[in-house]
Amino acid sequence: MVKSPILLICITLLSLLCVIFLYPPSVFLCVSPPREIIFSAKEELREKAAAQEHYAGKTKGKIYIVKKGDTLYSLSKRFGVTISELASVNNINNINLIYINQALIVPEPEPEQKPKLQPPNGQIKQKNGETIRVINPPVRTTSIEQKPKSIEGEGVLLMPWKEVKKLLKPKMTYTLIDVDTNLMFNVVHRFGTLHSDVEPRTPKDTEILKRIYGEWSWERRAVVAIINGKKIAASLIGMPHGSQSITDNNFPGMICVHFLGSAVHKTGKVDPQHQAMVKKASFYELPPDK
Repeated sequence: MVKSPILLICITLLSLLCVIFLYPPSVFLCVSPPREIIFSAKEELREKAAAQEHYAGKTKGKIYIVKKGDTLYSLSKRFGVTISELASVNNINNINLIYINQALIVPEPEPEQKPKLQPPNGQIKQKNGETIRVINPPVRTTSIEQKPKSIEGEGVLLMPWKEVKKLLKPKMTYTLIDVDTNLMFNVVHRFGTLHSDVEPRTPKDTEILKRIYGEWSWERRAVVAIINGKKIAASLIGMPHGSQSITDNNFPGMICVHFLGSAVHKTGKVDPQHQAMVKKASFYELPPDK
């Protein structure tokens, strides 16, 4: 029996459609859709251990493995650090691009200190049956708002952080004068969203910083920052933390310089101890040669 050509063509096309339906082209081409590789808990621990071993001694902070949905913004809020800090520590050029399972260094945020309270002058304390009169050092009653704004060349400026920030550029060098010792040293500004993160510029600058503090400490100290010729009241901490970009200054990290109205990265709040030191620095009388 001879079949018509049209019928044969229809049967052939129907057969091809059945084959395509049952066996998609991806089967023949060995193509599979891309998929994300997610670490198991054990694999994540191994990845963290490997990253910690790699960065051991190079920086202070903890290791975090990026998960689905993470962004530098969400991680900065979670760990109390800035996006610029995370990007700098991890050498990230595009802050919008991080990868699942990427090992990130999370720098240690600056701890917030509670102000120490002093008893008022003339307060009586009892100790072993003896009466003791407590006399505290005199405290200036002039508030920061009452401090007259100095003009350039005639003393120390009380300049708000939002104005100071406009003067600072990455890798810019400026000078700090410790109010209590008159010792001077240079620092390099790295970055700063809420305050200025800096590093001593040379081993000599690190040595002077160590002389000022005696030992590394979170203690706030009144300093005067000389930036572009402007003398600005500031506050300093002397504890190395986070990463370092200058590797030949004998200083394992960075330190923080606060100004009027600046804030702590961990909390986003103004630190009362820093502001007290800024106020103290604003009354500093610069030597004639400074």
